[in-house]
Formats: sequence, structure tokens, C-alpha cells
Amino acid sequence: MALIRLYRDRKQEKLAEAVLSEAKRTFPRDYRLMIEEAVWYYRHKDLEEAKKSIDLALQGNPDHVPALVLPGKIEVALKRTDAALKAFELAMAKNPLSPDAAMEAAKLQEALGKKTKALALFEKAYRLLEAGLE
Repeated sequence: MALIRLYRDRKQEKLAEAVLSEAKRTFPRDYRLMIEEAVWYYRHKDLEEAKKSIDLALQGNPDHVPALVLPGKIEVALKRTDAALKAFELAMAKNPLSPDAAMEAAKLQEALGKKTKALALFEKAYRLLEAGLE
């Protein structure tokens, strides 16, 4: 997983894809690899394939935060803000200790001009991040 992310961060997509492909052959039912694949599809604007990978990842772990947050990000990309907010709310409800969904919801609220809601969500994400560091 770390190697895939390292290659992605360095914009070495072909190497990241090769490692992911090999990892999937070795561990075909690993939900973490499925979400990495979903992220890859999301980055390459293949949102339908991303959704399929998310569904598979959630079968393996229905509370996996990245698999819960990514559908909201896809809805944002599709400009469906109500669906995105619902997805982020679901992610926050399923895993209330993770700051990721709160952060994404805050960014969306900010983009929508809802500063009070955005600030409350940013504060929530900050408190969760701070608690995770202790």
C-alpha cells in the first residue's frame, strides 16, 4: 500500500498501477487494494469503475473510511452536492472518529458559501485530528 501511494505521490502512475496489479493478484480480496483501485479510477475520471471498486471494498469492510468518503467525492465531481453531503454524513455516522469525512463535508459547505456549517465541520475535523495525535 505504501509503495503504491509513494509512486502516486511522485506522479509515477505506471509503477503504482503495476504494483497495485501485482498486489491484487497476490491478495485478490483485500478491501484496501480495492479502495486503492477506486482512487486510481477516481483520479482518472472513470467514476463508474471507481464506484464498482468501492462497492467491493465495502463488502470486505463496511466501515472502511476511504471507501465511505470516496463516494461523496465522486458526487462532488458529478456536481451532485446533496448526494455528496449525504455520503459524507453517512461516513461520519459510520466512523465518527475519523476526520476525513468531516473535512470533505467542510470543504463542500465552504464551496457552497455556507461558512457557518463549514466552520463547524472544520472544527470537528480539527478536534478529531488533534485527538488522534494524543
